[in-house]
Amino acid sequence: MVGNNKGFVALLCEYENRPVLRFHCILHQEALYVQICDGQLGEVMSLVIRVINFIVARALNDGQFKTLLDEVGNNYHGLILHSKVCCLSDGKVLSRFAACLNEIRTFLEMNGIKHRELAETEWPHMF
Repeated sequence: MVGNNKGFVALLCEYENRPVLRFHCILHQEALYVQICDGQLGEVMSLVIRVINFIVARALNDGQFKTLLDEVGNNYHGLILHSKVCCLSDGKVLSRFAACLNEIRTFLEMNGIKHRELAETEWPHMF
């Protein structure tokens, strides 16, 4: 499949006449993607992890946030903590964060915490 001369990827590179990212395992696509665009994704993940840790790591904040989600009628009942052990958790953390973004903004405003990135409308489109 990824042979240098006769593999599918080699033939695709020859046909497309441009370099193609080669990898052996589909499970590591996200890790490879992070290596390519580490700048923007690293900034986004850093902010997301800080906000999630502020909300989930403190029992009072976590309880208040879950109550807010229930009052608003959100389908989710909390945020997912990020794990550095498995790189596959990044996508789940980001998708849950994006699904609860309005509630997160409201909760942070209620607690007097301001993140200028969260106020921008184009910021969520980075992930």
